[in-house]
Amino acid sequence: MSRTNSILLICSIIFSVPTLKAQEFSTTLYVSDQLGNIDSVTIGYDPEAIDGLDIDYGAINMADSLRNVLDIRVGLGNLENWVPFWNEETTTVKDIAFYESKIEIVPKECLSLIPVSNALGFSAFINVFIKPQSYPIKVHWDSEMFSSDCVSASLISDIPIGGWFDFPCCYSEHSKVFFAEREEMTFTKHVGPVILDQQQDTILLLSLILRDVLNSNSNDVFQETNPIIYPNPNDGTFFIPEKAKEIKLYDLNGNSIEFLQHDNEIMIKEHGLFILNYTIDSRRYSTKVLTF
Repeated sequence: MSRTNSILLICSIIFSVPTLKAQEFSTTLYVSDQLGNIDSVTIGYDPEAIDGLDIDYGAINMADSLRNVLDIRVGLGNLENWVPFWNEETTTVKDIAFYESKIEIVPKECLSLIPVSNALGFSAFINVFIKPQSYPIKVHWDSEMFSSDCVSASLISDIPIGGWFDFPCCYSEHSKVFFAEREEMTFTKHVGPVILDQQQDTILLLSLILRDVLNSNSNDVFQETNPIIYPNPNDGTFFIPEKAKEIKLYDLNGNSIEFLQHDNEIMIKEHGLFILNYTIDSRRYSTKVLTF
């Protein structure tokens, strides 16, 4: 082969390799156990990211790949299949996740909200799926990576996203862990719903959100100043603040949902995720309500 042809071949190989985008923020989330096993995933955000599997940032769907002895993956949950599993003893990762990857870059800007329309009905949430070989296991990260105002209010939880609406009902040691304040979470046993992978191994589910100092990427989740709707999730009956007025209920498509009201008790027949709008002293509130 001539020198000219060799150069052309090398150039064609170089330029045929896809170029991955650089994200505005990314960091590593690790999991390790006492046997010396360790695994990791990359999480982050970028204004140009999509609310799904984003191959431009190197994400690859690993849903059909078997897990290692200790394995951590990230992805986006499918809330349409999450609602039934509240009442079931077991479910599978494939049933509740659109995909599993080692990289999850979500759409977000620093100090401003990028609305997304993923199946969760939230903004920029990330699900974490961990297969332990044995307990205890440690989930850890570099807290200094979350010192910037762009991500300083980011947090991780062992409560499934459906339970994030009402933390006072479900508080636990790991229900609300801020990345900037701690560097690890230790689990001595399985917590949360029983989720199985294709090998019938039990998966630990965590959920996280990348929030800035203004909480602009949270859709009012975790805002302690918001009135509490309880119980949430519920079986179709829940209570609103006594001073609530102008009460309206919608599904995620914007369709009005009929309900019955007796004082501050609300009753609906449909099951799913809904948006509850109301006012208190002329101030408007919007809360997500999950019924099953």
